[in-house]
Amino acid sequence: MKGFYWKYLLAIYLLVARLSATAQTARYNLTDIGSLGGSSGIIRFICDTGVAAGTSTDTNGNSLAFAWYNGSFTNIGSVIGTAYPSDCIGVNSHNKVGVTANKGGGITNTYMYDLSASASQNTVGACLTENDEIFGMDSSNQPFRWKNSQLLELWQLGITTAFSPSAANKLGDIAGNNAYFHTSTGGDGSYPSPPGFYLNPYSSISTCGMNMLGDVIGQFSYSPYNYGYLYKVAKPNDVTGVGVALPLLGSATYARTYCINDQRQIGGTSGGRAVLWTISAKSIEIEDLNNLIPAGSGYTLTQANSINNLGWIGCRATYGSQTSYMVILKPN
Repeated sequence: MKGFYWKYLLAIYLLVARLSATAQTARYNLTDIGSLGGSSGIIRFICDTGVAAGTSTDTNGNSLAFAWYNGSFTNIGSVIGTAYPSDCIGVNSHNKVGVTANKGGGITNTYMYDLSASASQNTVGACLTENDEIFGMDSSNQPFRWKNSQLLELWQLGITTAFSPSAANKLGDIAGNNAYFHTSTGGDGSYPSPPGFYLNPYSSISTCGMNMLGDVIGQFSYSPYNYGYLYKVAKPNDVTGVGVALPLLGSATYARTYCINDQRQIGGTSGGRAVLWTISAKSIEIEDLNNLIPAGSGYTLTQANSINNLGWIGCRATYGSQTSYMVILKPN
């Protein structure tokens, strides 16, 4: 009887320990948001109000821009026209969504969607800021800023070098093509001369994101490896800083960054797994997000494509034979 008693206590202990370990590792709950009716999609952005935006296929296989909030989809692509492939380039806390649409014949238009859509003709937008600005390239292959339905080429604001914007914030910082530009502090939106500097003079950096501190993320190659990249500013609203290669996951040789928030959490992929890099004053940590969701969910997270300042993460995931589910992780 005594032996049975101790075996019983041991079984209870092991069960409690297993449940405790599961509770400790499941730092996020997971929500499958569905799609516009098709089989694939990607959440490119999540703003702090909880609006997610990206692109999804519909039942006819059209690739269309969408916004999602609290369980409901808005099919932005259908407003522009389902015959035209569309994609999101940003969503901000004003719930405005930047969209590009291929109109055919080599023409791409950029839209600001806010109940109604207004267009900048024959432009390719790249990013949307909290100031309701869109940066991108126009039909003359010149970088532009579009605000209040007015388009200005960036050379009019002081940027005279060849430059293709890919990320910006409301402080006036812009990054792209391995270059970084910081607006003047005069409040006129212009850029000082010389207007910028190279993020890394020894390697070509492909930039893809920026936070409100002015940190820039991207990726670069150093054969045989492909690294995620962070240009970390010394202090907010200051362009001085240092560039670092982000660690790879395990024995992986490839990593890519997609998003960064103001807490210096960076989402991306490495070795085919969705990862989260956390930057502190003393270290850079990489975690496999698959280890941080409830065990037995059946989902395999492959990319962390978007993150907001609440720590919500938009991921691409597989489930069974399906390869492009859209899920949102929220911290527990």
